[in-house]
Amino acid sequence: MKITAAQSYPADPTAVHAMLTDEAFLARAASELGAVEHKVAATPSRSALEAALPAPSEIRRFIGDTLRIVMDTTWSDAAAGGSRDGVLTLTVPGAPMKAVADVRIAPAASGSTVTYDGDLTVSIPLVGGQIEKLAAPEILGALAAQERVGQAWLADR
Repeated sequence: MKITAAQSYPADPTAVHAMLTDEAFLARAASELGAVEHKVAATPSRSALEAALPAPSEIRRFIGDTLRIVMDTTWSDAAAGGSRDGVLTLTVPGAPMKAVADVRIAPAASGSTVTYDGDLTVSIPLVGGQIEKLAAPEILGALAAQERVGQAWLADR
């Protein structure tokens, strides 16, 4: 299933990249998602978040009360104007679910945009497509929460 999202931030691409690779920001985003526990690690070339989230009711019968996710993003070096490309990989340990998206931070009139373009795959015969339809809004919701936290984060700086 195709996954696409776009975020807007009131800062240049260098500041947005710095935020997206800041461990304190990643921890704040995990809290915004309702994580009951989380671990973060970040460098300028890679950011990783592992979190245990309350599972949506629609998928609890498949995975239990919590949904453990691992989001790993690798980043290229900055191009002219500060733009960057990356690859986001989201997995659910122990489950045949994976999302992989190209990420791009680019300058925009109001600061920067971050775009995600990728695919979500659930490799379970017969019900994989149904689970993809349930999981896709959750992934998009997590990206929207990240944008809300990011806008507040940048406003505080």
